[in-house]
Amino acid sequence: MEKERKSSSFKDLLDRLQVESWQLELLISGFAIFVFGIRAS
Repeated sequence: MEKERKSSSFKDLLDRLQVESWQLELLISGFAIFVFGIRAS
């Protein structure tokens, strides 16, 4: 039972990390596009 709880919380941590890293990646990509868009014009 203890093992199941640990693996469950570990899975929750991985899921949350995946979502947060996706948001961070989107933010960085948007910023890069914005910067290159300004430099191009």
